[in-house]
Amino acid sequence: MLSQIAIPFKIEEVFQGFVEATGILRYAEDFIIIEFQTKDSIFGVIQSDVKCIKIPLESLLLIELKKKMFSTRIIIKTNSLHTLKKLKGYTKPELILDIKKEYRDEAHQFISHINLLKAENLLKNVEKEI
Repeated sequence: MLSQIAIPFKIEEVFQGFVEATGILRYAEDFIIIEFQTKDSIFGVIQSDVKCIKIPLESLLLIELKKKMFSTRIIIKTNSLHTLKKLKGYTKPELILDIKKEYRDEAHQFISHINLLKAENLLKNVEKEI
């Protein structure tokens, strides 16, 4: 079920707003997969190749959904800035993905499943230590 959810997103704050990234957020084999492509936000003609960031669940510190009246965002924090280095020109310590309102329910379901998987992995690690 979780592997069949793919959430389109946009990141507008790359290179101080001169570049925007669009892509898909999904899950596969204990990784959150972020596939994206960047293009200039002025003319929209210069595009990069599709790039991929794979975030292992164990390096994920936080994933949450922020709902506001006119916007929805997914916030992703990892335990290393190296995880996000493929997104050149992005300088924040957390990844902020803008989601269209129509994908809000899918995003909520996705984040709930990811947090459940994180909790299950944490429980397994605790059981191993005992």
